[in-house]
Amino acid sequence: MNVQETLVDSIRRYPSLFKTGGDVLHHLFCVIGNGYEWVDGELVSIDLGREVSPYKDAVEPDLSRFRELLEGISEPLLQKMLQERAAELEAERQVAVEATERSKNWGYEDVTEFYPESGYAKLFRLPDDVKPDWAEAAEYMRGEASKKGWTLNPPKTAF
Repeated sequence: MNVQETLVDSIRRYPSLFKTGGDVLHHLFCVIGNGYEWVDGELVSIDLGREVSPYKDAVEPDLSRFRELLEGISEPLLQKMLQERAAELEAERQVAVEATERSKNWGYEDVTEFYPESGYAKLFRLPDDVKPDWAEAAEYMRGEASKKGWTLNPPKTAF
């Protein structure tokens, strides 16, 4: 995925963790052990069991499967449960709608605590074949990390 797709996907998956695209970039480039590695010039999730974003194209909620699972429950209770599930799906849909706009903001929440500088950070491990959009995002994060006190000259570490 390119940078923009990765930002949108991350915000859709974890809207309470990532408020902006900048929050995602901080996580991708600065947080060690984040589950991402460089593959073909892009940062990609190494969680092989990861399914497609659960909120992708979540526009029209399909409650038929939910209704099948609840077969045999009294009608008033079933209606109440269907209304609650529909509300949950609407909230998820709203996240999907907002994710694209939120991902374009490369700033981050004031409450975001910047991760301590580490030679293991992806920011210091750009591959030779890094794609242009990922190189641009990394350069942006170098500037942000510098503002947060990173020396951008971490101790040498074995990779």
